[in-house]
Amino acid sequence: MPTVPDRWLSTKEVAEYAQVSEATIYRAVALNRLQAGRTNGRGHLRFRQDAVDAWLESAGVTSDPV
Repeated sequence: MPTVPDRWLSTKEVAEYAQVSEATIYRAVALNRLQAGRTNGRGHLRFRQDAVDAWLESAGVTSDPV
């Protein structure tokens, strides 16, 4: 997936992109390692792709576009 800084991703999309479980995504958010926003203030989590890339980079993971 090419990097598009303004793109917002769902938890499922982030898990697929990072090749981890959704539980790992929730854990990273809870530990303040991955920044997320919520729809309508308290709705579903949404993630900026550049924040996901930064999280992966800080974990020493590189994302290769398919």
